[in-house]
Amino acid sequence: MQSILRWSLEHSSPLDSKPNDKPPVSRQQIDPGIIDMILGKPDAVQMKDDIALATDPTKSEDDRLAALDHLEMLVENIDNANDLAALKLWDPLVSLLTSETSSFNIKTQVLWIVGTAVQNNPGAQSEYLSRNPLPILLTFLAPSSALAARSKAIYALSGLLKHNAPAVAALGTPEVNGWPKLREALKDPEFSVQRKIAFLFNTLLTPVQAQYDTDPSVATAPGPELHTVDEQKPNNEIIHETSHAAHLKDPSRSNTSKIARVAFEEHKIIDVVVSALIDSVPHGEDDQAQLDADFQEKALRLLHTYIVICKGHPPDPQRASLRRWLEKDKAWIADSALSSSELSELLQRT
Repeated sequence: MQSILRWSLEHSSPLDSKPNDKPPVSRQQIDPGIIDMILGKPDAVQMKDDIALATDPTKSEDDRLAALDHLEMLVENIDNANDLAALKLWDPLVSLLTSETSSFNIKTQVLWIVGTAVQNNPGAQSEYLSRNPLPILLTFLAPSSALAARSKAIYALSGLLKHNAPAVAALGTPEVNGWPKLREALKDPEFSVQRKIAFLFNTLLTPVQAQYDTDPSVATAPGPELHTVDEQKPNNEIIHETSHAAHLKDPSRSNTSKIARVAFEEHKIIDVVVSALIDSVPHGEDDQAQLDADFQEKALRLLHTYIVICKGHPPDPQRASLRRWLEKDKAWIADSALSSSELSELLQRT
């Protein structure tokens, strides 16, 4: 504080000075440390400092976790999230997910940062996807992983996959084989994980509204048409390299419905959804059959999206059982999960 006071006195004008008086000739250069003390370090500097501390195995785990927690707060700002690439921080950040020096808590915190950085941010999605992250993220879905890690992994996967057709397409490649792993997560012993997966599936299946309104075939097309930038139709409009430039260059990038529907049929995901609804499983301390109402609502919404909006086919072996279940709980469904008209549509196609 004394340094700040001394600097302010040295650089202030006397009270009796006139407007035309010249400032003092000799002034000391401002100490950057004083500026940082007054204004705080720029976010870019703080982000570098956080990564340097978090990746230093000689530091205590508490200090490393505090640095990662602070970084997560910073990347809530979309400009800071985009600066992860400009500052070359993506690689050291994601390396913590596989580092032998990373504890479970550190890996969980990194998953949280990733999910925050990429959500609703096409630029960050593309940067992260270029590092082939899906195989690593999917390993955290195994029931052997702690619940916190599974939850944060779904958070990161959701941020990467939502409105990102290239990432959803990569999910189905042989080297990733992600759809069966997501399908198995619907059988997770924790309802909170089941809810998150059902919600993610519904998001991936739901067609982009503008495309769905103007082109009803969007939900029934056999597969996606992904284009590189060079393959786009000529466009005279200048597209600046912002975080949403990828969407502007290829608006179809945000439509994941076609890819998801094909994957649902290929991997029989809807069969698991129906089984989770109509077949109660032992759950809880008393090992009694229970169902989670929130999961039921999300699963019913997913069924409606797949069967009604996307014109998918209910699984034949379960069709009759599903219809009986819908009829039996019609009052509850119409009251909490679907509207009466949506329920009628679902029953008509079941």
